[in-house]
Amino acid sequence: MLRLVVVLAAAVVPALLAPSAAAQVATPPLGGAAACRHPGLPPGTPTPADATPAAADAAPEAASATPPAEEGAAADQATIDRVLAAELNLFACFNTGDFLGAAALYTPEALLENLGVANPYDLPGLIGGDDTQTVLISIEDVRVLPDGRIRYEDRYRFGDTVYHDLNYLVERDGFLLLARTFPLAAEPATATPAA
Repeated sequence: MLRLVVVLAAAVVPALLAPSAAAQVATPPLGGAAACRHPGLPPGTPTPADATPAAADAAPEAASATPPAEEGAAADQATIDRVLAAELNLFACFNTGDFLGAAALYTPEALLENLGVANPYDLPGLIGGDDTQTVLISIEDVRVLPDGRIRYEDRYRFGDTVYHDLNYLVERDGFLLLARTFPLAAEPATATPAA
């Protein structure tokens, strides 16, 4: 879903309709970036420059290139709307420079796997200054798995590239958090107009 910097110039809310459960597609509304909403982080500080981050000794395992074969049930419209709002919110956190807010919207495992940091307070120093905008193109095939996770695909443009990922969300404290991402494709954005 979200490579190192993911941002969005789109507002939150209602997903546009999916024609069928198998071919669900929701596109974001046009508009400016919304404010970042996120759960609180526990108190902390960035890892001191002269300290070795705890995660460095236990480097994350490389993510499997092949997503697990999990079908789940096609999501209802309310779930599709929540997934779209969650993705737009995460993108808005990056877009507005609220990197701590963005970090709070990842599970600890996904933060390490997707962004390479174990300490969420290290994320602003890692990203700082990159103002490249990412524009959400669509989410599709939203499914609810038997264990309650939500699986969906997204397409978004970052710089001159369009990415297509498979993502997993978990619900914690009323927020949908990114728990896992499998990159599916990346291609030049020549055919995709900038938003």
